[in-house]
This record gives sequence, C-alpha cells and structure tokens, in this order.
Amino acid sequence: MNINGKILDIYENGKEIENRKLPEILKKYNNNNTNSSVFRIPLDLLKYNLQNGRIATFFIENENKINSLNELEIKNEIKNEIINSDKKSHDKTKNDIKLIGQQEPGIVLLDGTVIDGNRRFTCLLELNQENPNQEEYKYFNAFILNSDNVDEKIIKQLELNIQLAKDEKVNYDITDRYMDIYNVVSLQKKLTIEEYSKYSNITEKEIREIIDQIEIVKEYLVYIKKDLKWDIIKKKKKLEHFKEIWKSLNKINSKSEQNTMKQIAFDYILCESPDADSKSIRELCTSSHKKDKNNWDLFISNSEDLHEKIKEIIDKNEASDFEKLESELKKEKELLHDLKSNYHDLNQNNLISNEKDKIDGILKIISKKIASLSQHWNELEEMNASDPSRLKEIYKIINTIVNELDSKKNHIEKIMQKDSNGQF
Repeated sequence: MNINGKILDIYENGKEIENRKLPEILKKYNNNNTNSSVFRIPLDLLKYNLQNGRIATFFIENENKINSLNELEIKNEIKNEIINSDKKSHDKTKNDIKLIGQQEPGIVLLDGTVIDGNRRFTCLLELNQENPNQEEYKYFNAFILNSDNVDEKIIKQLELNIQLAKDEKVNYDITDRYMDIYNVVSLQKKLTIEEYSKYSNITEKEIREIIDQIEIVKEYLVYIKKDLKWDIIKKKKKLEHFKEIWKSLNKINSKSEQNTMKQIAFDYILCESPDADSKSIRELCTSSHKKDKNNWDLFISNSEDLHEKIKEIIDKNEASDFEKLESELKKEKELLHDLKSNYHDLNQNNLISNEKDKIDGILKIISKKIASLSQHWNELEEMNASDPSRLKEIYKIINTIVNELDSKKNHIEKIMQKDSNGQF
C-alpha cells in the first residue's frame, strides 16, 4: 500500500475532533484499543475503495471506458454511479449532512482509501462541488487505520468485517450483495468461499447457491447480448426470477431439459410476459418438472417459433442499449400476445391435469373466463353504435356456448334422474 504522507501526518499530528468507540472487529488495527480518534480529512486526499461491491461491479460493466480515464475522472464516474444507484438514499443522506453535519465517522486507510462511508463521502464531494467556499463541506470525518500492511485481499476482508459489525447491518441492495460475492469469489478470486463466509457471516452453502444463481444471470445477459451488464438485473429488479429458475433446475436431471427450461424462461423474463413479477416465472419453471409432462412438451413446442422471433429481435439490437431492445420488443404486440396466451394455456392445462375430474377442471376455467367478461360488459353499448356486426358475432358465439352447455346440463339431468317425475 502506498501511504499518503499527508494522511499519515494527520494521524500522527492532527487535531482530534472526538474520541469514538471503534467497531470491535477493528481493534487489532488500533493497538487493541477500544476507542480511537476521529479526524477531519480533506476530501482531495481520499479515494474510493475499488473492492467495494457496488464499485467493483461498476468497473466490470464499464472496463473499456474506465481504462481511458484519469484518476480524477474515475473518481467522478464512481461518484455519479453511487448517486444514481440509489438516488433516494443519497438525497436523504445529503440532506441530513446539510442539516446536522456528518454524524457518523467513516473509516479510512493510510493511503486514503475509504473502506466505510462511501455514501457519506459521495454526499460531501457533491456538497463541496455545489458550495466550494463552505468549510464544513471540504472534509470527511473518519477513523484512520494505522496499518501499512494492507493489500486488496485484506481491504475486502475489512469491508466485510465493518459491514457485519454495524448495528443496522448492511445497507446493500440484495443484487449488489449477490454480485459482490460472485465478483470476489468467482471472477476476481480475491477470497475463497471459505474466506468470504468467515468474514461475512454468510454460510458456505449460501455462497455456493448464490454463485450458481448468478451464473444463470450471466447466461441470460449473454443470451440478450448484454454480457456483464449486471445493472440491468438490479434496475429491473429481476434477481428473484433467476432464483426461481435455479430452484427448478435442481429438480430436472437432464441437461438438455434444463437448457430448454432456461431458454424459455429467459424469453419470458426479457419480454415481461405475462407480467414483470417473478410469480409467473415460478409457475412456468415449476411446470417443467410436473407429473403431466405432456403439458410442458406442448408448451415448449408452441414456444419454438416465438423463441426464434425473440432471437431475431435480440440480434438486430445487439449494438444498442438495453432500453432500445426493450422498446423494440414492446412494439411486437402479436408476439407478446402469443407469449401470454401460450403461458395461460400451460396453466389451464396444468389445472385440468391436477383435477381428479378433468370435467370439473375445465368447467372451473370456463367459469373464471365468464366472470372476467363482466369488466368489459359496459363496452357493448358502444360496440353496437360503432361496430354492430361485431356485436352480432359475439352474440352468435355466446349463443353457441349456451346451447352447448345446455345440452350438457340436460345430459347430466338424465343421468341424475331418479324417478319418472324428475325428482332428484
């Protein structure tokens, strides 16, 4: 670690703002003393912790851009990313600092790396930019860890230790947490599963499961040709969808069938059909390993052409951003309608299969469909005025259904009839 002489001088000779209790887990970096000094450190001496989960993910997503920037430009890029990643939290912290100042000290290494307090540090950078003459916005209040033997691995351990020590626990989006585990253990290999578990209090089993789930996310991003654009998952709140895929994969033995299920699930996640909620993905994936495999096979058969159309749209938009791809998909009304219809057909067929009496299952579906008509019934008057031929067609369909059901009703009555007087 390259020690910043000015920070070392602050530690050795600087004026202490206050003496505060240091997180217990960091006592060994303070000669085993429970309390430590909080100092005012000029913002221009500080830098972001590149091992931080959010920041490390941002670097992976934007590696080509970052490599072309100087140190100050990188600092600004990280600042903007932290602001935009959770604007609500940022604005709250910023307003708190404006009203009452920085109350909670951060933690800084001798080289100026902020290993705890990135959000507060970012708010002060922004406030200083907006109010360059205000003294209170020129400094970051922090403990300084007096250790010159800190490498990237130890920095990551410290970050996890500090987060664990906080009473309010980690203020991390769950996607950020999952991505941090994947980056540190699988991509960057800074910590082993055992080490990450030791410093984070997450079990080894949970870490392995998280890595498996993020591998599925990675496959999805490759499929939609947005490789390593992890932020798509966070912004669209899709992590739960991939958890559902992972749960179902463990119940399918065939690798080929696993790949088919993932392929179809990816299409439905991308198109947000029938909705953006993870519940529909859970129902879809569960169908892949139900007893009545015929329903799933029929669903897959009906999905093949739809899958090819989606792939074409992805290929055409390979060079565009994700928002453009989404926009193009939303224009495909027929495709989206067919996706939704295929999904509903699968669920209806499963419902019928689950019923001991298939007739009972079919009638329940019909009943639900008829009930759903009521919300559109007020359109009939307008339809009669604007398109009377369509209203007549609807009447014919209803009449056919009524006659058919009436015939079935009569048949049931004959079966149930107990005497010649028609008493039941």
